Amino acid sequence: METYTLSEAAERSGVSVEALRRRADRGTLRTVKREGVRRVPRSELERAGLRVGDPAHVSDVVRELTETIRRQERELVSLRALPERVESTRRDHEREAEARAAAEIRAQAAEEKARHDEAAAAEAKAAAEAAQEWREHVARAGWRQRRRLLREARTQAA
Repeated sequence: METYTLSEAAERSGVSVEALRRRADRGTLRTVKREGVRRVPRSELERAGLRVGDPAHVSDVVRELTETIRRQERELVSLRALPERVESTRRDHEREAEARAAAEIRAQAAEEKARHDEAAAAEAKAAAEAAQEWREHVARAGWRQRRRLLREARTQAA
């Protein structure tokens, strides 16, 4: 049975000596004592899910973990920017909605003005036609009737 001291096991597994000591103290990592020295069997390191290899293997593991951490840091930076982009997009949508509402109000006002102008033009046309009819009526009337019509018109105007 191949065994390692705590420092050897820490070096081979990439875990600190203190972490291994705490695991052994808790009982999650079994150790054996040989000549008064606490030793960790290789099979126990493997059972605990710790990779056992030579120091070169450990450096590969460390390099792999470092790359993973860097990748996750980049991802975290992009994820931290998301709330700001969401808020910016929300503000843009609100501005667009306000602009659409303002344009709709302007269009409704323009339609109302056009209807009002159309109604005013129709009233003016009707008034002009009525005035023309009255003039024609006065022109066809005899002089007494004309005098009476003109007197009534002056009375109504005052």
